[in-house]
Amino acid sequence: EPSEVDLAKGCAPFCLSSCYNVNCYRAARMTRAPYITRSLVSLNNIQTLIDSAFAKEGVSVRGAGGMDYFSIDIDGMDYYLLDSLLSNGYQPRVVATEFAAHMGQELAVTRPYSPTFSAAATSFQYGASLMAFVKLMTRYRYRFIGCVEWNAYFVHTDELADAQLQQKQQPAGDAA
Repeated sequence: EPSEVDLAKGCAPFCLSSCYNVNCYRAARMTRAPYITRSLVSLNNIQTLIDSAFAKEGVSVRGAGGMDYFSIDIDGMDYYLLDSLLSNGYQPRVVATEFAAHMGQELAVTRPYSPTFSAAATSFQYGASLMAFVKLMTRYRYRFIGCVEWNAYFVHTDELADAQLQQKQQPAGDAA
């Protein structure tokens, strides 16, 4: 629960040890965001891009507790890139991902992977459905906790201390 001081200083609803708020009064693990290069992200380079960005700051982000929050929104191949990261030892505490709301809530649907995919602003030929992400994240022991518009949020089960939260049912059909 945030204190009055946290709220007055503009901190998020809770402070994380790897927060990049350089104006925060708490000592963060890093005082600035890692250097990120502009690049077409693919299965062949996503791990290198992330590892090298944080390595320059002397931080390893693989494994449990290596990353507090990871958000992916690249309009297309998010599903496959997230699967690659999770299968290769990244375990963020919280994950946010954009899903293709136009695909509905009942079916687990993904677009086939393409390393050169580029979403057209007027096309609906991109992304993965909410249920596809729920199934993917469940394989890696994440719980779906809700959506805000077309962004889905997942928390790793190791972070859920409350037994009732761990037992919460995954969405089925229209319940999502």
